[in-house]
Amino acid sequence: MLKPGGVLVVIDAIADRNDVAPTLAMYERTDMAFASAYWHWFLLIQPAPFPERLIGAVLLLLLVAVWSLLAMAFAQFAFSHPNTIAAWIFYVVAGMGWIFPAMPLIKWMEGGRKT
Repeated sequence: MLKPGGVLVVIDAIADRNDVAPTLAMYERTDMAFASAYWHWFLLIQPAPFPERLIGAVLLLLLVAVWSLLAMAFAQFAFSHPNTIAAWIFYVVAGMGWIFPAMPLIKWMEGGRKT
């Protein structure tokens, strides 16, 4: 059974073994230069447009992938014997339809953080 403060004793003992990164000591000595060098650990402290554009690009790719899979699944279900005109209309609307949900995301990516 651990006594009060026992967790810190265990962390200090592990850090003293020199076979693992002393995370607690590293975070206590963290400054802006360290955090900027290891940006993947401190993504949101980067200059304003970078995190929003990176996160937004990943979300846009996810949106397009999910949208296209849903459109293909619907087309397979709805058009087993397609009418050519109806199929063309569906594919044009489905092909351009992802733009409307993407607009707020793109606007957020361009705007950056409000300070």
